[in-house]
Amino acid sequence: MRTSRNTVVWETLNWGFSLNTLFKAKFLLGDMIFNNRRTRADVLKSSGRLIVDLKQLHKRTYYYRVRLEESMSKIKSRLEEEDNVAIKKSLEDNLKTFTKIYNAVVGIEITLEVLITRLETLGLINITSREILMLKEVLKEVMPKEGLPSDLTLIIEDLIDRANDLLDFMPVNNEIKVMASNEAKNIIKEAELIAKQRSEETISLGV
Repeated sequence: MRTSRNTVVWETLNWGFSLNTLFKAKFLLGDMIFNNRRTRADVLKSSGRLIVDLKQLHKRTYYYRVRLEESMSKIKSRLEEEDNVAIKKSLEDNLKTFTKIYNAVVGIEITLEVLITRLETLGLINITSREILMLKEVLKEVMPKEGLPSDLTLIIEDLIDRANDLLDFMPVNNEIKVMASNEAKNIIKEAELIAKQRSEETISLGV
């Protein structure tokens, strides 16, 4: 009969444990420790998957932006043709809502674009705990607010959790945390400047 991990733990905690139970506990605990060990190759592989999924998230924000642009364009066209005051007011309200969501999605898209460029410049082999921390801080900053697609929130939360899991197997100290935080802030600032510039270009083109 196979002994479960929970059974061994509870039996070991009781004062009436046997030598056989102690042996089982030692074996299973050793097995758990061994399974939780990760090599440098394992960490690099997990980091690579994290970055690949980060790129997929960027593509998803691009998809939402394009869809929003299409919806906003249709609303603007209807506004030009609509004469009914009530319907026109409703369309204007919808356009304001879409515009607000659009600006937020564009902000996320550009921030991810800057972050991915920074990570690709380093190369996977040079990814350290500082870069994973930086990635985590940026993702926390761009976490979608109320009104945005819920799947973006779920994906970002998953990426943050996976970054935390990776950091459990990487060296982290206060100096690394400060450097990562500063780099994350620089990425956010750079993304904000790019977003502002693109917004001005869009307005000048009359889009």
